[in-house]
Amino acid sequence: MTRVLSLGVAMLALLLAATTVAAEPNDGTIDGQVINGTADAGVPTGDEVTLLVFGKADQAQKNQLTAPIDADGHYSFAGLDRSPDNVYVVLVDHGGVAYPGLAPIDLERDAAGHADVQVFDSTASDADIRFERLNLVVASTDPGLMQLYEMGAIVNTSDRTFVPDDPTGSSGALGHGLRLGLPHGALGAKVQAGFSDTSLSPAPGGVQVTEPIMPGRHEFALSFRMPYTGTSADLGLQVP
Repeated sequence: MTRVLSLGVAMLALLLAATTVAAEPNDGTIDGQVINGTADAGVPTGDEVTLLVFGKADQAQKNQLTAPIDADGHYSFAGLDRSPDNVYVVLVDHGGVAYPGLAPIDLERDAAGHADVQVFDSTASDADIRFERLNLVVASTDPGLMQLYEMGAIVNTSDRTFVPDDPTGSSGALGHGLRLGLPHGALGAKVQAGFSDTSLSPAPGGVQVTEPIMPGRHEFALSFRMPYTGTSADLGLQVP
């Protein structure tokens, strides 16, 4: 009888302990390494890691935390809320460019999250930007108007992020940036993939992309309309 009672008391103690853990969800941690992918560049100890907290239900930002980067490139956050409604996004702002972790982090089931972040030093030179592929596709035609897509891939062959100038420049002239050519007379160019729609600015012969181009290969797609007369249209464009 004593043995059964002791076992019951032990099980109750374990249950209470489990309940206590469940009732204290602020035991989450996130850590990782910040790696500078530019050759011969040091650890970005002058930068900070930003942790954004979003709600899953409304996708609204709930909080923002920061942590320093130590001499070895390591960062850590502790005491994080493991609410099932929370999701965490890691960002590092380096040289004016925001570099995110690979994926959002959910701490509901696993209290320990990990996210490494690779950053690159920046350059204003586009000498290492290459067009790998460029295609024009006619999606549909109506009398006097065609709907087209321009799809392609660009490659930043360097180990630095290309940061374009202000698209209007200080003098009002078009700044230095990545140009995407469009046929003369093209209307309503919109980004369908690869860049944000707000990153396009009108440019002679097409549009200019104003967002940073990180090292590596980047596919993109634009949609636009093209007026024409008769039975033919000039779809020639200038490739930078």
